[in-house]
Amino acid sequence: MNILLDSSVIVSLFINDKHKHKAEEIFTNIFNGELQACIPDLVLVEICSALRRRTNKESAERAYKKVEEWQRKGILSKQEMDEEILPIACSFAINYGVKGADALITAYASYYGLKLATFDDEIKEKLKEKLDFYNGQM
Repeated sequence: MNILLDSSVIVSLFINDKHKHKAEEIFTNIFNGELQACIPDLVLVEICSALRRRTNKESAERAYKKVEEWQRKGILSKQEMDEEILPIACSFAINYGVKGADALITAYASYYGLKLATFDDEIKEKLKEKLDFYNGQM
């Protein structure tokens, strides 16, 4: 199964929050080859920003290097920006009130037909009719 990872999943992997166990399960399935996961470049920026704000510079740098390593090894793939994504993101922002970065990330999932793995309840609620969400089952 192909999924797109929201930054919330990766951030939870690197910090001890209520979603850590679920993030670990998702990444176990990725590392075992049961899931193929991709991220837009924007997610990498969001991870660095969130970890820097919640923890410290060193943690953010470690996560940045680890995600880049996973991309180099083909564990996570990058999802390229296509000119069709921006109008979808704008539509999600205008019609559903989705925040800027979230609108772009969800637009990737929509455009590429990928299930979105996210712990963001606001995204799930606002776009429940527009996107397929990964719930941990294959």
